[in-house]
Amino acid sequence: MHIHIATIGERTEAVLNGLKLIPGIEKVYLLYSSKYKQSAVTVQEYLLKGDTPCYLKAVDEYDFQSTSNMILKIVEDER
Repeated sequence: MHIHIATIGERTEAVLNGLKLIPGIEKVYLLYSSKYKQSAVTVQEYLLKGDTPCYLKAVDEYDFQSTSNMILKIVEDER
């Protein structure tokens, strides 16, 4: 299964353009801070229209360990 994990900020174009260039993505996880939840929701809505499952995961934008732990948890859960 091809799963993509991305961080999302204020501007969604980079993530959307990147996802469009990667063929065969079957599932997407978007990591966002509370400040950028609306950006994450916008990308999620776009992906769901194309039948790509997309899950939002909140992380603390100033805590690298929190982000790393979330990525590890996603990887473990997907095994």
